[in-house]
Amino acid sequence: MHFSRSDDTVEVVRITGPTHNLLRLELGTAPDAVKVQNLDESGPVQLRADEVEREVLCGIAEANAQFGTNIAVRGICYAASDSPPVSTYRLLAYALVEHVAVEPA
Repeated sequence: MHFSRSDDTVEVVRITGPTHNLLRLELGTAPDAVKVQNLDESGPVQLRADEVEREVLCGIAEANAQFGTNIAVRGICYAASDSPPVSTYRLLAYALVEHVAVEPA
């Protein structure tokens, strides 16, 4: 996995052989309405926005409980043409919180 960060935006890219996934989150501290954006509107739809949102929010909640953080998500960006299964986004969200929690200040 490759992580990057710019201010309140964190991103993870995961490529494993023929599968690939990208997840970009805009982080906050208070839960608000989450904006979900498909970054690849011209490609085939393999992942639905509502399912990606559900998995991301579950991954964030699990990681917050594990690491004692209070990270909330304001925005989710993904590519609908990325590789299924959608449960990968739970793992990616968890990994992003872990990365932010252990990243030196």
